[in-house]
Amino acid sequence: MLFIVGWVKILGKAGYSGWWVLIGVVPIANLVMFLVFAFSEWPIVREVRELRAAGSGSATQALGTSQASGIMPPPPPGTP
Repeated sequence: MLFIVGWVKILGKAGYSGWWVLIGVVPIANLVMFLVFAFSEWPIVREVRELRAAGSGSATQALGTSQASGIMPPPPPGTP
């Protein structure tokens, strides 16, 4: 049971739905799933590439203003 939770976490971090774990119990479909995941571009890799291409590589610029994302801008130089 614990390995299923681990696979769900790994798939989530890769950008896929955790429900793909259920395909793992189907005998031939699990091999096809493995090959598709191994040789296709992962959603998280595509998202990072698009964010880098959107500007100077800053995720906050691509997502919106710094206040909207909850990240405060750095203080001006010389401010205590």
